[in-house]
Amino acid sequence: LREERKHSGSKSTRLKKNQALTSHEIILDTSSFVKINFFYSARNLEAGEGLSLLYKINSSGEWLEARRWILDTDFGNSNKHNAEWYEGTETIATEGKGKIKIQFKGLNDERNDQIYIDDVTVSGSVN
Repeated sequence: LREERKHSGSKSTRLKKNQALTSHEIILDTSSFVKINFFYSARNLEAGEGLSLLYKINSSGEWLEARRWILDTDFGNSNKHNAEWYEGTETIATEGKGKIKIQFKGLNDERNDQIYIDDVTVSGSVN
């Protein structure tokens, strides 16, 4: 957790070189869709780098990619200390399954690359 970079509250999470941030299993009840909302900020990335949101339903098999956010396509880069924050939102169909795990993965390859994640919310809805 990092105190010097945050969207709100007192801290955010930094993804370093190819790191991932993984949730515990989240109980869905009877939700048909899960909406993940979060804020992210990046510094020192190169073209083609960014972050990915992955998920597993009912702890089955491999991680599935819900979406990628890529530099110069989805957000701008900053070398400033107070880099801009961007909002990310993705909806995942869960088909009424009972549990989901989510993972934010850095798509960056250098030690000075900085991706920050903050204010993650997960909400469900029924069809």
